[in-house]
Amino acid sequence: MSEKRDLTQGEIDLLTEIYGERDYFYQTTIELGNLYVRSKFGMVSNNNIKVGKLAYSDDFSQTAPEWFIHEGAHLVQ
Repeated sequence: MSEKRDLTQGEIDLLTEIYGERDYFYQTTIELGNLYVRSKFGMVSNNNIKVGKLAYSDDFSQTAPEWFIHEGAHLVQ
């Protein structure tokens, strides 16, 4: 079973600073432990950022902002 969480306000603020205001940032979720994601990496699908267990963070704006900005680019594509 996977676990999901909404983006933190810090993550939304970071994405908004780089990509501008987007309504779908507020519907985006972080999903942990997807079977198709290798343990250190992430992927974006249907406004969900799916991350492996070793890549997971409670707030990517604090722990891995560069990685999170990269994943955010896939959200806005």
